[in-house]
Amino acid sequence: MPADTTLETAIATIANLEEAIADLQQLALEDRGWDRLLAGAQDDLTDEGRRRIGDMCNVMTVANPLIKRGFSLRLAYIWGSGCEQVVKPGTADKQGRVAALIDQVWQDPRNVGSWASEQAREQLERWLYTRGAVVLLLHTPTTTDATSGGVPTGGLVIRQEDPNHIVDRITDPDDSTRVWFWKREYATRTLNEDGTPGTSKTVTVWHPDLDYQPAPAERRDRIGKDEVRWDQPLLVVAVNKPASATEVWGVPDCYAAIPWARMSKEFLEAWYTLMRALARFAWKSTSSTGAGKKLMDRARQAQAAAGAPLDDPARAGAHAVLDAGTTLEAIPKTGATIDASSGQPLQQMVAAALDVPLTMLLTDPGVSGARAVAETLDQPMELTMGARRRLWGAIMGRIAWHKIATAIEAGTAQIPGADVTYRDGQRTVILPDGWAPIISTDWPDYDSVPVDVLLKALRDADGLDVLPPELVARLVMSALRVKDPEEWLEKMRDKHGNLLPASVWLDRTLARGEEHGEGA
Repeated sequence: MPADTTLETAIATIANLEEAIADLQQLALEDRGWDRLLAGAQDDLTDEGRRRIGDMCNVMTVANPLIKRGFSLRLAYIWGSGCEQVVKPGTADKQGRVAALIDQVWQDPRNVGSWASEQAREQLERWLYTRGAVVLLLHTPTTTDATSGGVPTGGLVIRQEDPNHIVDRITDPDDSTRVWFWKREYATRTLNEDGTPGTSKTVTVWHPDLDYQPAPAERRDRIGKDEVRWDQPLLVVAVNKPASATEVWGVPDCYAAIPWARMSKEFLEAWYTLMRALARFAWKSTSSTGAGKKLMDRARQAQAAAGAPLDDPARAGAHAVLDAGTTLEAIPKTGATIDASSGQPLQQMVAAALDVPLTMLLTDPGVSGARAVAETLDQPMELTMGARRRLWGAIMGRIAWHKIATAIEAGTAQIPGADVTYRDGQRTVILPDGWAPIISTDWPDYDSVPVDVLLKALRDADGLDVLPPELVARLVMSALRVKDPEEWLEKMRDKHGNLLPASVWLDRTLARGEEHGEGA
């Protein structure tokens, strides 16, 4: 019996332990901190939460120095050196007609303020920084004043749209992340015939996503009572999207840095308050004798008559007048650090959230001032900003192909045999053999190597006789930052298209001059 009793006790103990472990696991899952965090994340992913976050990030980008500086750094690294969309025509496109179609988009005056200018690019990057998404309305003008039943003219006007105006979406029933239609609501105000402002009203329309292009015969004119604008597809690009099977919107670049930027601001305010408090009182006087008290009373009266009370605590360097039984002492500061640099860990969190080095965020190389440290931190930032550059390059490519497709549909492409087909909501551009272009985006390198070092390296590489002359010429012009290198390279070619060295080019020019009787 004793043995059986011990076994039963052990079994009961194990059961109690298993139950206790289960209770601990349940308590861990129900921890209030995690509940608040998960609930906050769910609220943030709603349309109202997304707008609230965007408004907060927008204000902080204007008002908070750290958030503003972070945006300036990212903008400088992504767009500061500019970019160029390069279209290499196919072998059959002798006149560069495809490239001319794409150039029309960048050179259209209507696209300068919204797409093809430095100010437009700053605003585009700001959308991603403060809203987590950029919405581009690609308007294709038609012969009937841009109505859905009109004939497209082949033109393309790009407009930036506020993501807050997108209030709903319709997705593919088989793929919740593939959007077919976007619902857009915006306010507009009419103009009366006498020139006075009319009443404002809310307009609701549906726009197809750029990647949803069914055949014209399959397109519906309305969804419910609202019009579908097939001549205005939307290109929606979101960044920092959460891992969700249904979420299509992203999170602003600066969202993770906002609480730490606030803490840094509050820390500096507290530090300033402490420094101001320590600076208020500079003198302390006590007296237990009647003569001393009379002397201090006279000094106090004289200072009050002069408009500067002797013991005014609001004035820096004030004089504290106390009796013998009263003491005035500052709170002990032993072991406490009260300098402004103590808030640097908070600023480091801001830098980490924005993917920028702390030295650049604070415009301070640090105590050591080591250049190597700054350059080491700079490399990960260059890689991060390079990824954003590639994103913008992909967006430019999608717009370019949309332009080609709309020009073919309108019959203005002047590409013989080109066609557009539709299948399963997808539009496919068909070009004849040799007409397909290579569309890429040329971004300047971040490399800050001195020009003389680059030229020496190119000279040594050219001496190895392993690089073609045209490649060497391009690299040299790039190192010297020559504008329009293609134009200069074209001038260096002979009638057969072969690139001539500058010395041969000069000799032939001089020879032609001598033939015409011109001296050197």
